[in-house]
Amino acid sequence: MNYEQKRDALLKKLYKETGITFEITENTNDEVQTIEKLEQLLHHLPSDDNRNFFFQQFLLGQLPKEEIVPGLHRFHVEKGTPVVLFLIAFRQPYSRETLSILSSMSSPGADHFVKMDDTHVAWLRELKTAATEEELYETVASTTDMLGTEAMISARIAYDRCVSDPLLLPELYQNAYLALEIGSLFFASETVLSYHRMGMEKLIFQLPHHACIEFLHDHFTDFDFKDLDSESRNTIQAFLDNGLSIAETARALYVHRNTLIYRIDKFEKQTGLDIRKFEDAMICKIGLMIADALIAGK
Repeated sequence: MNYEQKRDALLKKLYKETGITFEITENTNDEVQTIEKLEQLLHHLPSDDNRNFFFQQFLLGQLPKEEIVPGLHRFHVEKGTPVVLFLIAFRQPYSRETLSILSSMSSPGADHFVKMDDTHVAWLRELKTAATEEELYETVASTTDMLGTEAMISARIAYDRCVSDPLLLPELYQNAYLALEIGSLFFASETVLSYHRMGMEKLIFQLPHHACIEFLHDHFTDFDFKDLDSESRNTIQAFLDNGLSIAETARALYVHRNTLIYRIDKFEKQTGLDIRKFEDAMICKIGLMIADALIAGK
């Protein structure tokens, strides 16, 4: 390999490590010294292992406070730059090829991928301007689509919000991880999970176990949701999802209006709740969600 090839290879490696394009315009060194200087510069750059270890410990809250700010500066994550954290959960342990595919979809210097464990990767993305909830959702949705259709990789991605203070990243990580747990209970078929789009599900997931049992006992003393047949369950869920509208629900289920009313009346006899009334409908919805959480082992 001649001088030009060695020089270009080292400059390319510098770009890969930093996301910055280096160009030699003035040089007082000879060819040997130039190569040595470039190699020394690369040697002093943080390695991938060091970078991953720092961010992993930082996100998990296991890094001494005095090491955080110097570490963020060392790895070029500065305060004032908008940043967002996406937590990717793979169905199966990921491989090097998976990480290569992710890297090929990223922007050099703006994206950092942190291996948290065998199935989770934290994706830190620095932005030029703060992103809205809708923009974040679109980014994640397009990523999961590309992973699924082009790479045949099944993954779910959770996220919280965009911030301009990197010291908030551990909080974003915890919220994204919580969104994945909540999603496994209430949004099993969803691949995009926004922490801030989870309303009642987030509240119920964080309720103490005894409070969940007490709610079911107070409102469903002699009734167990596990005994509810699938037809009745689907009818109730559809009625709640369609704003307590008889007409809309009957249309969605392709049943006659009288058939729907019969099923609602049957449920009222079982539970004492008339879900045509808003208050009873809310009690029913919360009861269903709590029962699902308990069945799933919350």
